[in-house]
Amino acid sequence: MLPGEITGIRDLLSRLENDVVYALADTATKRALAFTSVNDAIDAIILHSESAYWLLNRKKLTRALLFEYLNARKIPVSGQAEKSALITRAIELWNSEPQHISAVVSPTTPCSSQQDSPTPEMGLKFTQWFYEMLYSIHKQSATTKLSEQFWRDARLKITLNSSDATDCQEAIGAEEAANLLHLLLCQHGFLLNPNISSNGVRERKDPHGMVIIGVCGTAHQYDNCSGIFEQIFGLIQDPHFDFNWKIKWSELRITQATVNRLPCLNDLPELQALL
Repeated sequence: MLPGEITGIRDLLSRLENDVVYALADTATKRALAFTSVNDAIDAIILHSESAYWLLNRKKLTRALLFEYLNARKIPVSGQAEKSALITRAIELWNSEPQHISAVVSPTTPCSSQQDSPTPEMGLKFTQWFYEMLYSIHKQSATTKLSEQFWRDARLKITLNSSDATDCQEAIGAEEAANLLHLLLCQHGFLLNPNISSNGVRERKDPHGMVIIGVCGTAHQYDNCSGIFEQIFGLIQDPHFDFNWKIKWSELRITQATVNRLPCLNDLPELQALL
């Protein structure tokens, strides 16, 4: 799923009765898990659903529920529209609000911002923007040049952990970092699905004005959920490009594992220690 679809599905499910959410979680997991909270059920639905369309097509999500949701979101739809049309409209809605890094902070905001720390909104917006861009690259439909999001002397380190080996690669430079990510996404078939919530994204500002953002989520390879990922970014504003934030360094670790729910930062002490 695209990050925008994940956000939209969370919004939709949060408006439903608990018994509907639990029933959808049972369907998505084939009753393999027991849930102690609605949030756990929603995490499982997102993790185990084949796609946004697959989820919205479940019987429990009736035409009436989808119509009520779109109406609550102030989206005009015909009262005679079929469920398939409502599904398409909901997915279009969720994917129609792309986040851009320049929108995270006003372009005119100087590096010496009066804020002592970045807002949670910045971390979430950056995360949604960045991984939507990676998804587009994975699908070979990207319109943004990835290297432009890195500083010229940026550093990127990627570590792949499996049960029997660890593979570590590092790139120095904007083009080199972009090429290493392209290799991961296109040649090795990885897709990263972040946990876009306060449980999966955290941010802070260091004494020199660099914003540190940590993210975790699930890693997928060739349509299989292969494990979890942890990624941390160091961002600095570029005064030559309208003070947009660019990546100075980043470290990405993908660990092969069996995943039963969306990873949370509280489960990852090494990543937490850097935030």
